[in-house]
Amino acid sequence: MNKIIDGLFDTAVDLLSNMVGQIQNFASCAAEQFCGAFINPIIDAIADGVTALLGPLDKIISPAFKIVDFLLGAVDAISAIGGLFQCNEKKNCPTVKGYFVGGGFCTGEEEDEEPTNVDKILAKLSIAKGAQNLSNDFQRQFGKWDIFSDGTTLNDSGIVNANGSCYTGNPLACGAPKVTIFGGGGVGAAGRAILGGIVDNTEGLSDVVSKVGSVVGVDLLSAGSGYKTAPFVVISDSCGLGKGAFAKANINSKGEVTSITMISSGINYPVDEDIPLGIVGAVIENGGTGFDDNDTLDGFDLTIEDGIIIDAKINRVTPVDELPVLNVNTKTGSGARIKPLINALPVVEKKLQEVIDCIE
Repeated sequence: MNKIIDGLFDTAVDLLSNMVGQIQNFASCAAEQFCGAFINPIIDAIADGVTALLGPLDKIISPAFKIVDFLLGAVDAISAIGGLFQCNEKKNCPTVKGYFVGGGFCTGEEEDEEPTNVDKILAKLSIAKGAQNLSNDFQRQFGKWDIFSDGTTLNDSGIVNANGSCYTGNPLACGAPKVTIFGGGGVGAAGRAILGGIVDNTEGLSDVVSKVGSVVGVDLLSAGSGYKTAPFVVISDSCGLGKGAFAKANINSKGEVTSITMISSGINYPVDEDIPLGIVGAVIENGGTGFDDNDTLDGFDLTIEDGIIIDAKINRVTPVDELPVLNVNTKTGSGARIKPLINALPVVEKKLQEVIDCIE
């Protein structure tokens, strides 16, 4: 097992070196195929070693039994490979007191986590190892995978088709920007980008995008839990066209994300839906000083205590198309920083209630 582990570094280097320049657009299937290709030489090495050990047992083992087939088909056996990473030449292996089928190793010191579900990887791995026309030494070692080629063919009209099981070439279409929330010690927060300032795609920007815009808000889909500090918020798109959108997460004392406010809206983010937008709330980042109880903010009812703005409740939905600046109408106050929350306006369905025909 230590010999297998010694070879894992070189295996990873070979795989990653062959992926460089091939993957333009990362997809989850690329990770699955990488894991499958990584497991290939491990299975081969285990099969070679175990086959030699089973020699004396030939008379009681069915001739049809193949170590490689067993390893490819047994999720429980493959999950045991995880134990290899606890052992190396410089560290003693943990004492294994038992092994639960489907549950992993039991060392008696701590509860075992549920093994990673590798059914999809094993299915791809089995197909790849059995693929015909493995044209080079790399494919014979790791199997035939889409991620190590461009994954495309040309149709009769000369148009590129992404017909491989895992296409990782240049995007053939761009979706809406993705919001990624991470860090802060918590998990589970999720949001959806809200785009405004929509314009037609400019020449030379992209061949697969018809409209672009700015990220004017983030619709919080899940508050998450366990956040000790405000997590980071990253806004990106699969084509890498947009730039300049930055946002900030706000959390409460329960460790939940309560809202996400925009710092800057950026430009050139792909648009897949053009919807009416409006200001639906606000977050007070700084209450300022010196404000009077009669000071106002258009569209909001302010609560002011000791010259500090402590709350701003929306009293009407104001349609907007871009990220606005909220300014308090005051003669004495200063220093307040109030950020708007923008989201899609609700669609009001109008129905015909009654028709009266009047005939004289």
